[in-house]
Amino acid sequence: MNGKSASIRSSSTLVRKDGCANNKPVRRISLKKTILDCSFRYGADCIGAVSIRPPDDAAKLPEITEATANPGRTVSGVQKKLLVTKDAENRFAPASATGSASYIAKFNSDRIDNLVRNELLSLRWTAAVLGEREVTAFTAPLIEAVDETALIVTRFDRKSNGEKLRLEDCAQILRKPKGQDYAGKYDAAYEDIAAIIRQHSSRAAIDLLRFFNRLIVFTLIGNCDAHLKNFSLLETPTGLRLSPAYDVVNTAFYDGFDQTLALSIGGEKIHLEAANQAVFRAFGKKIGLPDMAIDQTFRQLKRQVGKATPIIRPPDAEPPDGFVHRFKEIVDNSCLRILET
Repeated sequence: MNGKSASIRSSSTLVRKDGCANNKPVRRISLKKTILDCSFRYGADCIGAVSIRPPDDAAKLPEITEATANPGRTVSGVQKKLLVTKDAENRFAPASATGSASYIAKFNSDRIDNLVRNELLSLRWTAAVLGEREVTAFTAPLIEAVDETALIVTRFDRKSNGEKLRLEDCAQILRKPKGQDYAGKYDAAYEDIAAIIRQHSSRAAIDLLRFFNRLIVFTLIGNCDAHLKNFSLLETPTGLRLSPAYDVVNTAFYDGFDQTLALSIGGEKIHLEAANQAVFRAFGKKIGLPDMAIDQTFRQLKRQVGKATPIIRPPDAEPPDGFVHRFKEIVDNSCLRILET
């Protein structure tokens, strides 16, 4: 912006007591001032090892007058989220303006039914198939301060002592612009993520295989929204590594949602029902995996899927069109296409 203040028409964004954006009537604002003020006000505890703070000699920002659950900090994304900590009684509570926040609470959506239940079941099944260390730690308690059940995920970009770890998602690495419609995170191929891993991971061969396994499992679970921001590199003692999986949702469960995989494979956008074993075998070869590793992946996933069957077994009293029945049908159909030869 060349140091100039641009005047645009935009919605003023405040933060409700649930920590989420609250749109107010359109008014004229200064783009530069708004971006900087929002960054200074809510950037103290960004994802990764980043904090945005005003210079020491900067004028103090006005006090926040609206009720906020997380004064001075926020979490990116379109789902309602809240930074939380554990209180003296080991209960989850909204984080204060300062200090560490080792957990993120994710709440149900007004637009999407059963979002917390869906993600909880998706994470449980994914962890059972890939292994618990491959998925961010999670639980689903009641957050008493906001009187709502949430999915609580443990932040893997924070150590137990509050130390911040570097974390870069693949949209940031590829410098894909967010844009007003967030389209940048879909403007790539899964081969691009493999190239990032090959170039930047300190254990590239291992992480490429982990990525291959994860992409197949995401497809098995009906997660058609595995875009660039859902794959990240995390700082570890041995260097940058592929982070644990996060934001895993069976999006195929919802009518009206696009059932095309978020990124292209082999130069094409693949519909979920067209994603079969041949597609993934060709992808594995293209990203440089040996045939033996690809064969072993499918054998291992088939075994683990069998062991994970009880997790998505519908309750006896649930009707055929119930939540778990529908969830399981999507997974079963994907497993037939991808794991059976």
